[in-house]
Amino acid sequence: MRIGLLIILIFTIIPSYAQNGYTCFEDNFSQKEWQYLGPVNKKSDLAHQRFGHISCISVNPFDTTEIYIGSPTGALIHTNNRGKSWDALTDNCDLPIIGINDILVDYSKKPHHILIATGTENEWYNTATFGVFKSTDGGKTWLRKSKNTSSIFSTVYEKFDTHNENIFVFTKSTIEKSSDFGESWHLLLSGDKMLDNIPFNERHIRYLYFEPNSNKLYFSTKQKWLSKGNESARLFSISLDNSNRLEELTPLLLAAYQSTVSNNSFSAIQILKLSDKELIFYVSHYNSKETICYTYNLMTNRITDYEVPNASNLASSLEWFSGFTINKHNPKIRYLSSILFYRSDDGGQLFKPMFDYSFGDNHVPHADIRSIFIALHSTDGKNDHIYIGTDGGLSFSNNSGQSWVNLNGPSIQLTQFYGLGTSEFNGTISAGSQDNSIITYVPRSNDWIYNVKGDGYDVAYDEQITGRAYGQYNNRIIQYTNNDSVPFNYYLGLPPNGNSNNRKTLVAHSNGDIFFAAQSLFHLPKGKKKWVEYPTPLANKALSIAVSPSNPNVIYMAGLWGDLIKTTDGGKNWDVLTEKIIVNGRAIRSRIMSICISPYNENRLWIGLGYMGSYDNLCGNSGQLLTSSDGGNTWQDASAGLPVFSVQDIEFLEGTNQSIFAATDQGVYFRRANSATWLKYGNNLPKSLIGELEINYCRGKLLAATYGRGLWEIDIPDTNNENPLVLKRKTTFSANDGEAKVIKRNIRLKRKATLLVDCPVYLPKKAKIIVHKKSQISLTKRGKIINGCNEDVPRIVVK
Repeated sequence: MRIGLLIILIFTIIPSYAQNGYTCFEDNFSQKEWQYLGPVNKKSDLAHQRFGHISCISVNPFDTTEIYIGSPTGALIHTNNRGKSWDALTDNCDLPIIGINDILVDYSKKPHHILIATGTENEWYNTATFGVFKSTDGGKTWLRKSKNTSSIFSTVYEKFDTHNENIFVFTKSTIEKSSDFGESWHLLLSGDKMLDNIPFNERHIRYLYFEPNSNKLYFSTKQKWLSKGNESARLFSISLDNSNRLEELTPLLLAAYQSTVSNNSFSAIQILKLSDKELIFYVSHYNSKETICYTYNLMTNRITDYEVPNASNLASSLEWFSGFTINKHNPKIRYLSSILFYRSDDGGQLFKPMFDYSFGDNHVPHADIRSIFIALHSTDGKNDHIYIGTDGGLSFSNNSGQSWVNLNGPSIQLTQFYGLGTSEFNGTISAGSQDNSIITYVPRSNDWIYNVKGDGYDVAYDEQITGRAYGQYNNRIIQYTNNDSVPFNYYLGLPPNGNSNNRKTLVAHSNGDIFFAAQSLFHLPKGKKKWVEYPTPLANKALSIAVSPSNPNVIYMAGLWGDLIKTTDGGKNWDVLTEKIIVNGRAIRSRIMSICISPYNENRLWIGLGYMGSYDNLCGNSGQLLTSSDGGNTWQDASAGLPVFSVQDIEFLEGTNQSIFAATDQGVYFRRANSATWLKYGNNLPKSLIGELEINYCRGKLLAATYGRGLWEIDIPDTNNENPLVLKRKTTFSANDGEAKVIKRNIRLKRKATLLVDCPVYLPKKAKIIVHKKSQISLTKRGKIINGCNEDVPRIVVK
């Protein structure tokens, strides 16, 4: 028996989308290949876990060198050599399968038959919900076996025996059953089912167990904020006979034991088989270290016993605990996982942590256990074979958790990046990741540098001070480095407490100022030590921000639920633009996932939208990207050629008139300034949420930080001197001592212009300075014209 975790979708029979035929998926502007940068482990670092979240695990019982794992924002990933190498199996589906939250593999079939429940949820992004997929060829091809609806999560639960095969899938509010390995589905519980005047679509189903003898499903709902109040986790059963009788069992738990250290508000209730006659209901309390393990008799429908482990004081809170399991041969041996991994040898009275809190160093598993799979239950309970998925990857123990081995290998593409920054002085890249902090990639040496200390969020590199980069960590802590890479050891000061979304929060302006987006706008002027807070009209925290490159007083911010605001005086006063977002007479109301302002015109901007309500026509008129040429007063649809998925980020290609990139769930798209249609950009980019794009002009690369598949890059197109910086008169490039100037496009001098270079000037790869005669340019002793990435020496071209 296995119970999976969460996952996205719904389930009625529909045909699979063909593996071709979507022009917006296939027609490319560039046939260049995206290159995976990592993160990767060197051979000397194979003992360390520095990758990403694993939500589900399946191990071949006939050959334990074969393992399948899933990530909630990554892919179904497979190894047949016990982690020495890993392959993503879902990238060959033409739909953007974003995240695997449960796996069911029929190992008796060769090639294996596989069911996966796909999807993910997070408050800062919108993703497509495509549900359950099936493969009958070991993951080479996939057929979709569910219908997209507004429901979000599902998980697969299995129970096989010689006479009966039952597979159950649940969304956050529905339960369905299949008896033919996912070919067809029967609805057992609908979201509009009422209980206590609250429909189930306002609850969130989390755990499910099928009891075949009584032909009942037992399931629990997760604590969720409701329009009618804050409801604790609750426990239910539903009969699978003709009655479909729904019964709540939560009162049985409260009657058997009343907590004295919490308010009896359940956070999670997990359900597990103890014997043919008994179930275990394991309950955690919200914001409390107390848990209760109830024994439930299936014959009498009563609670017969309970344990309160560790005298109501476990070492860490279990409010989102992800794995309670029991040795099948020895029920005295029990395991519990949350932030840490625990084992009990006395039937659950005392749980001991099997390792200390760790960031995944030296084969010690990374903190935050997301999934657990026991492949072998030993009779004495001392040699259980346990696999755990953490926020750092996959770990294995063959001695019931006494010691562990890291199975990530050199690389497992699961890293979840929130934010991204890159240096125009030397090409160094730093990115903030889920539970693996800010990490740095050095292209010159192909090295990854780690300094793991929790979550890392957005990163921004200074464009005046060489070596300076800023990064956000947990609790809104802003720190910086002076040598391009981690560790970011210097505090920049902490903005006052308040809402922040932790994604694309930081902006380093070319004038040296720093901006931080929360519900308020925070501004740190160059050379100052104190942040200035500017309240905004946003009802919630900011989801996206853009500061005009040509005028830092012009700033646009979008709130978490769709508000768009603008200031033209640096934040002192704000205009609300939300009601002005009208296209072809229709008001557009959606999350604004991204904002991009032309570097040459503060009134020209683009916004990328979130879920628009339909995935029926994937390459139809999406309306996902809008543009304004008058500062947000009027809007036009600029999405022709884009798929209907969310546009998570937009990046302007400098040196062009209005050429831009857009990041979608289906890949990165590009539109030339003189084109009305978007085309997909490049090949080989995996199916994953792309949280942020960044162009490094120094190296001539477009970077994509994915939330679930690591960091990727590709060459940018040649701008062909389309829109150079034109100098018409006497001009001096200067900077303070120890500082430099960055220019991201070619330079052209008119006949009467001169240029005095009095500081280091960094130009892009293959950059040109076009003059009528070389005497128009002169350099002081401090003056340099360079490309810091050693890609190409900037050329002075006489025309």
